[in-house]
Amino acid sequence: MGLDLSFAKTGYAIVQVTDRDIKVLDSGLIKTDPKQTEHERIHYTTTSIEFLAMQYRPEVIVKEGSVVGRSSTAMPVLKTHGAYEQRMCWRYDLHDFHNASIKKWARDMLNVKGSDKAIVGQAVTKRFGTINGLYTERGKYNDDIGDAIACITAWLERQDIIDKFKEDAE
Repeated sequence: MGLDLSFAKTGYAIVQVTDRDIKVLDSGLIKTDPKQTEHERIHYTTTSIEFLAMQYRPEVIVKEGSVVGRSSTAMPVLKTHGAYEQRMCWRYDLHDFHNASIKKWARDMLNVKGSDKAIVGQAVTKRFGTINGLYTERGKYNDDIGDAIACITAWLERQDIIDKFKEDAE
């Protein structure tokens, strides 16, 4: 399971690994209600993650490491990460994967430079083809879902659990 964990909305990706090959089984967003209290929103996110984990029974959960600036939303994001770890650590093998490593994976996949969020979406599409929800009907890239898919994929490659993507020879 891959996560782009945040306070307001969390991207998730459920993948299956068979014979060193990866397949996306499910991906999407967990959105919290801004009308709820901070604690209710954090509880909703962690409960939703736990529900997905109980449903799919992942061997490992890899989340994009928390990177926060000095914004007013930094503390709720950090609290969400802490609540997630407290709730899940007793039952699941949890790992963080740095967002710079996710972007490097995308650049390597596309053989490009830069750090634009859109390159992660392009790399995910190159690796997996069309993923429902990765782009809105109007073509806007959903970076929370893309980062979750890229996070687990890049981590599995780095751990040598799956093979790196190779373009088909013509």
